[in-house]
Amino acid sequence: MFDQLLKERALPALMTDHQGRPVDTFDRWRARRREIIDLLSREEYGFTPTSPDRVDSEILSSENAYAGKALQQRVSVSFDTPSGRFSFPFTLILPKNDQPLPVFVTIAFRRETPDRYLPAEEIVDRGYAIATFCYLDVTADGPEMDGLAAMYPRDGEACWGKIGMWAFAASRVL
Repeated sequence: MFDQLLKERALPALMTDHQGRPVDTFDRWRARRREIIDLLSREEYGFTPTSPDRVDSEILSSENAYAGKALQQRVSVSFDTPSGRFSFPFTLILPKNDQPLPVFVTIAFRRETPDRYLPAEEIVDRGYAIATFCYLDVTADGPEMDGLAAMYPRDGEACWGKIGMWAFAASRVL
Protein backbone atom coordinates (compact mmCIF):
# COMPACT_ATOMS: atom_id res chain seq x y z
CA MET A 1 0.00 0.00 0.00
CA PHE A 2 2.79 2.43 0.91
CA ASP A 3 4.56 1.68 -2.38
CA GLN A 4 1.38 2.53 -4.25
CA LEU A 5 1.03 5.83 -2.41
CA LEU A 6 4.61 6.68 -3.28
CA LYS A 7 4.01 5.90 -6.96
CA GLU A 8 0.84 7.99 -7.07
CA ARG A 9 2.54 10.97 -5.45
CA ALA A 10 5.72 10.50 -7.50
CA LEU A 11 7.93 10.96 -4.47
CA PRO A 12 11.61 10.38 -5.14
CA ALA A 13 13.32 7.36 -3.65
CA LEU A 14 15.25 8.43 -0.58
CA MET A 15 18.22 6.10 -1.00
CA THR A 16 18.64 6.50 -4.76
CA ASP A 17 20.34 9.61 -6.11
CA HIS A 18 19.03 11.70 -9.01
CA GLN A 19 21.06 9.57 -11.45
CA GLY A 20 19.44 6.36 -10.19
CA ARG A 21 22.51 5.11 -8.29
CA PRO A 22 22.04 3.55 -4.85
CA VAL A 23 23.12 5.68 -1.92
CA ASP A 24 25.34 3.10 -0.26
CA THR A 25 28.33 5.08 1.03
CA PHE A 26 28.71 8.01 3.37
CA ASP A 27 29.96 10.25 0.55
CA ARG A 28 26.96 9.38 -1.58
CA TRP A 29 24.67 10.06 1.41
CA ARG A 30 26.19 13.53 1.85
CA ALA A 31 25.56 14.24 -1.84
CA ARG A 32 22.03 12.79 -1.64
CA ARG A 33 21.30 14.83 1.49
CA ARG A 34 22.21 18.00 -0.45
CA GLU A 35 19.90 16.89 -3.30
CA ILE A 36 17.02 16.37 -0.83
CA ILE A 37 17.57 19.74 0.83
CA ASP A 38 17.61 21.43 -2.58
CA LEU A 39 14.43 19.58 -3.58
CA LEU A 40 12.60 20.59 -0.40
CA SER A 41 13.82 24.16 -0.74
CA ARG A 42 12.72 24.38 -4.37
CA GLU A 43 9.35 22.67 -3.92
CA GLU A 44 8.24 23.45 -0.36
CA TYR A 45 10.16 25.90 1.82
CA GLY A 46 12.00 28.21 -0.53
CA PHE A 47 15.65 29.13 -0.22
CA THR A 48 16.61 30.73 3.07
CA PRO A 49 18.98 33.69 2.79
CA THR A 50 22.31 33.69 4.55
CA SER A 51 22.34 34.62 8.23
CA PRO A 52 22.80 38.29 9.02
CA ASP A 53 26.28 39.32 10.12
CA ARG A 54 24.92 40.74 13.35
CA VAL A 55 21.83 40.17 15.48
CA ASP A 56 21.02 42.67 18.23
CA SER A 57 18.67 42.34 21.16
CA GLU A 58 17.20 44.78 23.62
CA ILE A 59 15.36 43.96 26.84
CA LEU A 60 12.07 45.90 26.72
CA SER A 61 10.73 44.83 30.11
CA SER A 62 11.61 42.48 32.92
CA GLU A 63 9.55 41.14 35.82
CA ASN A 64 9.40 38.31 38.33
CA ALA A 65 7.05 35.53 37.28
CA TYR A 66 5.67 32.20 38.46
CA ALA A 67 5.66 32.95 42.17
CA GLY A 68 9.13 34.44 41.95
CA LYS A 69 10.67 31.28 40.49
CA ALA A 70 11.51 32.91 37.16
CA LEU A 71 12.39 36.13 35.44
CA GLN A 72 10.18 36.96 32.46
CA GLN A 73 11.58 39.40 29.95
CA ARG A 74 10.14 40.95 26.82
CA VAL A 75 12.98 41.22 24.32
CA SER A 76 13.28 42.77 20.88
CA VAL A 77 15.61 41.10 18.39
CA SER A 78 16.74 42.96 15.26
CA PHE A 79 18.96 42.42 12.25
CA ASP A 80 19.69 43.88 8.84
CA THR A 81 17.86 42.70 5.72
CA PRO A 82 18.16 43.77 2.06
CA SER A 83 15.35 46.30 2.69
CA GLY A 84 16.57 47.67 6.01
CA ARG A 85 16.42 46.73 9.67
CA PHE A 86 13.80 44.22 10.87
CA SER A 87 12.84 43.57 14.47
CA PHE A 88 10.29 41.52 16.34
CA PRO A 89 9.57 40.81 20.03
CA PHE A 90 9.85 37.58 21.94
CA THR A 91 9.33 36.51 25.54
CA LEU A 92 12.18 34.97 27.48
CA ILE A 93 11.41 33.08 30.69
CA LEU A 94 14.45 32.20 32.79
CA PRO A 95 14.28 30.10 35.95
CA LYS A 96 16.20 31.79 38.74
CA ASN A 97 19.38 29.76 38.58
CA ASP A 98 23.08 30.58 38.37
CA GLN A 99 23.81 27.66 36.04
CA PRO A 100 23.61 27.65 32.22
CA LEU A 101 20.10 26.59 31.19
CA PRO A 102 18.78 24.63 28.23
CA VAL A 103 16.23 26.69 26.30
CA PHE A 104 13.08 25.64 24.46
CA VAL A 105 12.35 27.97 21.52
CA THR A 106 8.67 27.91 20.59
CA ILE A 107 6.58 29.61 17.95
CA ALA A 108 3.22 30.68 19.37
CA PHE A 109 -0.03 30.98 17.45
CA ARG A 110 -1.47 33.67 19.73
CA ARG A 111 -0.09 37.10 20.48
CA GLU A 112 -0.19 36.59 24.25
CA THR A 113 3.08 34.87 25.00
CA PRO A 114 3.34 32.64 26.76
CA ASP A 115 -0.19 31.62 25.93
CA ARG A 116 -2.44 29.26 27.86
CA TYR A 117 -1.28 26.25 25.85
CA LEU A 118 2.39 26.57 26.80
CA PRO A 119 2.99 24.90 30.20
CA ALA A 120 5.54 27.57 31.12
CA GLU A 121 5.49 27.11 34.89
CA GLU A 122 5.93 23.36 34.61
CA ILE A 123 8.84 23.85 32.21
CA VAL A 124 10.44 26.41 34.55
CA ASP A 125 9.96 24.05 37.51
CA ARG A 126 12.00 21.45 35.60
CA GLY A 127 14.87 23.93 35.22
CA TYR A 128 14.44 24.88 31.58
CA ALA A 129 14.23 28.32 30.02
CA ILE A 130 11.71 29.27 27.32
CA ALA A 131 11.98 31.72 24.43
CA THR A 132 8.70 32.16 22.58
CA PHE A 133 7.39 34.48 19.89
CA CYS A 134 4.18 34.85 17.91
CA TYR A 135 4.46 33.96 14.23
CA LEU A 136 2.36 37.05 13.37
CA ASP A 137 5.15 39.28 14.68
CA VAL A 138 7.43 37.82 12.00
CA THR A 139 5.04 37.43 9.04
CA ALA A 140 1.41 36.46 8.57
CA ASP A 141 0.41 33.08 7.16
CA GLY A 142 -1.06 33.85 3.77
CA PRO A 143 -0.33 35.66 0.53
CA GLU A 144 0.46 38.95 2.28
CA MET A 145 4.00 40.21 1.92
CA ASP A 146 4.21 41.79 5.35
CA GLY A 147 6.77 41.75 8.13
CA LEU A 148 9.87 39.73 7.30
CA ALA A 149 8.36 38.68 3.95
CA ALA A 150 8.39 42.32 2.82
CA MET A 151 12.08 42.71 3.70
CA TYR A 152 13.46 40.24 1.14
CA PRO A 153 13.08 40.26 -2.65
CA ARG A 154 10.59 37.80 -4.09
CA ASP A 155 12.33 36.35 -7.10
CA GLY A 156 11.35 33.24 -9.02
CA GLU A 157 9.30 30.21 -8.11
CA ALA A 158 11.71 29.06 -5.41
CA CYS A 159 11.51 32.21 -3.31
CA TRP A 160 11.61 32.00 0.46
CA GLY A 161 8.48 30.50 2.06
CA LYS A 162 6.73 31.51 5.27
CA ILE A 163 7.68 28.31 7.16
CA GLY A 164 11.29 29.06 6.36
CA MET A 165 10.86 32.63 7.61
CA TRP A 166 9.50 31.46 10.95
CA ALA A 167 12.37 28.99 11.31
CA PHE A 168 14.81 31.79 10.42
CA ALA A 169 13.24 33.97 13.13
CA ALA A 170 13.51 31.12 15.66
CA SER A 171 17.21 30.84 14.81
CA ARG A 172 17.66 34.56 15.46
CA VAL A 173 15.94 34.17 18.85
CA LEU A 174 18.19 31.24 19.69
